[in-house]
Amino acid sequence: MQNRRLRLNTVIWIALICATIIIFILSTSFKQSLSDDTVSDVSTAQELSLPEEISTASESYEPDIPDESDEPIEISYIDTEANGFALYINGEFVAACRAHETIDDALATLLANRTALYDVGIIEDAHIANDVEIKAGHYPDDCIADYDTLLGLLGVSHSGVLAGDLTDVYGCALDSEIKIATVSTASVTETIAYGTQRVFTDAMIDGETSVISAGVSGVQDATYRYTAIDGEVVQSDLLSATVVSPAVDQVLSVGVRSTAMATASYNGFFDYPTKYATYITSSYGMRELMGSQDVHRGIDLARYGASCYGEDVYSCADGVVIFAGTKGDYGRLVIVRHTDSITTYYAHLSAISVEVGDVVSQGQKIGEIGSTGLSTGPHLHLEIRIDDTPVNPLKFLDY
Repeated sequence: MQNRRLRLNTVIWIALICATIIIFILSTSFKQSLSDDTVSDVSTAQELSLPEEISTASESYEPDIPDESDEPIEISYIDTEANGFALYINGEFVAACRAHETIDDALATLLANRTALYDVGIIEDAHIANDVEIKAGHYPDDCIADYDTLLGLLGVSHSGVLAGDLTDVYGCALDSEIKIATVSTASVTETIAYGTQRVFTDAMIDGETSVISAGVSGVQDATYRYTAIDGEVVQSDLLSATVVSPAVDQVLSVGVRSTAMATASYNGFFDYPTKYATYITSSYGMRELMGSQDVHRGIDLARYGASCYGEDVYSCADGVVIFAGTKGDYGRLVIVRHTDSITTYYAHLSAISVEVGDVVSQGQKIGEIGSTGLSTGPHLHLEIRIDDTPVNPLKFLDY
């Protein structure tokens, strides 16, 4: 009985051990399966979150591993073997020097020697106008020049005297010429030119002149800024001027007499100033104007039964225009001097065709009839004056 009970216990223990082993194996297998699913989910999530470009690039990336047959890559380096500096003028090689300062000093000496020759006042700025370049590099010994040698190549002797044209270090003449630009100021005393005033007279034939009083030039102190190339001024700007003595104009007597202008003392010397407006609407002398008595200094000419506005007005005789513009009650007015003492007035014009100083012939158009100034309608007011005193125009017109 006891043995049976022992065998039963043994079987139970073996069964428990086997069950424990089976449970352990199943538990381990379940945990491994759960871990694999989690990793798979995370990996899937990461793949879904990556940009398409990165994912594609990652899949297509192939490392570029050079092999022995590849060409070497060219790399530019700073020339550590530069042994000098070369001078170029307008692109032409002159020489090289060991030090940059040697070229600077030679160019400064050239500039000083050249500007000392120019009489252009106080120099404010000076520079070489050519295209000057200084380039660092490696240069052979036969093109290296010292300070004195470089000066000679630039056309300056050892003593500083300008010696000649440009040459390079090999003795070849260069096409370029050194040009020096300067900006300077200078004060000068200069002459002020006098003008001319003209007095017209019938005492001389048209075109003749004589000096009534001589002109006198003035004097002024002026300061200029000069821009020059090689001492030749190419631009001058006046900075200030002080008049020491003003200029005095000369006065000329200018003849205006033609062969037809002998005298104006008889009837018929003057022609009518209009072609159609020959009707006298107001005579010379006393008249009533706007309710009051008035002295009419000339005659008013209009066109009978029709408007004369815009009709041409002609000079009554040969002469010179001494006034052309607007003057008070006259409105637009032209005054012509025919002799030293006789003048004619043409008033109330709508248009003026001449200028002061014009020499006009008898019958030449000088304006157009209008109604400017103190006027009651289109007409021409004509005055003839002797020594600036109005006289009756009918004494001179063939009416």
